Amino acid sequence: MRKLYDHRAEAAVLESAMINNASIEDGNIILGVTSAYFHNQIYGAIWEAINKLRNHGKPIDFTTLRDALIGKVSESSLIEAISGDHCKTSRNMEYYAKIVKNYSARRALIELSQSIQDSVNNIQTPLAEVIDSAESGLFSVSS
Repeated sequence: MRKLYDHRAEAAVLESAMINNASIEDGNIILGVTSAYFHNQIYGAIWEAINKLRNHGKPIDFTTLRDALIGKVSESSLIEAISGDHCKTSRNMEYYAKIVKNYSARRALIELSQSIQDSVNNIQTPLAEVIDSAESGLFSVSS
């Protein structure tokens, strides 16, 4: 089975935010990405910290991130995530964000399909409920 993540794209999103803080504030490019979209949980925690800093009007740089992540992410993990090895410019931030979102949706669909299969196999669950649950699950993944 193919891997359903791209850690390089995830790191590129983080690095893009570090390179150009304004790219986050410009709005719709990245604001649709949540920490849950990241397969790498450390990257997700870093993304969450980036958004908290942005929401509080603070600069997003290594020092502010390190301070925001004390007790959550080690300094060496932070350095590895935002080392600059994955992108040198924020120009392609939207491209990398789409990759991250695409893989996240695919992982959500796999989870949903497993849930649907479990519901279908549970004879006690009325069929209408199984169908409603499947439809709402698909809608939540697509939105």
